[in-house]
Amino acid sequence: MDWNRMIVTDILSIKTVHFSKGGHVSILDRKCWALVLTDDGQLTYRHKNRDFLLDSNSAVILPKGQSYTILRQKEGNFQVIDFECEGFFADTFTMFSVENAKSIVKEILYLKKASLHDENRFLVIGEFYKLLHQLTQADSVGTVRLTPAMEYLKKYYTTDVDNSTLASKCYIGEEHFRKLFKKTYGMSPKQYVIHLRLNRAKQLLAEGTMKINEIAIRCGFSNPYHFTRMFKEKNNETPSAFMERSRAYGM
Repeated sequence: MDWNRMIVTDILSIKTVHFSKGGHVSILDRKCWALVLTDDGQLTYRHKNRDFLLDSNSAVILPKGQSYTILRQKEGNFQVIDFECEGFFADTFTMFSVENAKSIVKEILYLKKASLHDENRFLVIGEFYKLLHQLTQADSVGTVRLTPAMEYLKKYYTTDVDNSTLASKCYIGEEHFRKLFKKTYGMSPKQYVIHLRLNRAKQLLAEGTMKINEIAIRCGFSNPYHFTRMFKEKNNETPSAFMERSRAYGM
């Protein structure tokens, strides 16, 4: 995405939202853009059948005009900056890796106080640009470094892929690779593999031409029981229920 084309026209609000653990919240047609960050909590945003994990290692831009569900996984405080902009478009969530969440939260709390006074409008927008610059620069470094591993995963995610193999593709140590991957994508390589497998499984289930047992094996799961358990855990419904619902709505 070309962040250099984004023009921030207004900071609508800067607030701290506390979520307790458990349950979910549904958001319909979000009215503005938002940057969200936390140093102690954990949420999963579910949008267009895809999960986005937000914790102290990541930040997220919520897209204007989109509907989604928030799954509350760990209690904590979440810093939310609502803003308007021009020159930028995204119809899904944008994730960033975060190196020092506590430090960034302090910056946001400073902006929160400054935003209470109208005469600080340009100051607040300027500092917000600095924050975006910090996040996009950190993210781009990790993304470029991990490109060989990501390309490999997209081809071989149905096989048994280990961190050692992926790290070697990037010419870095296994421990460094694991930490960089988590920081860049907000999840472990293992979790990303499961994400790829489940997304492919959804496509095959929606097509309705294969049996569930066949789909499980085709997508790399060791057995149908493991597949069903993981699918239900991530989607709150069984593969068979998803298949029937897809048929009913002609998906």
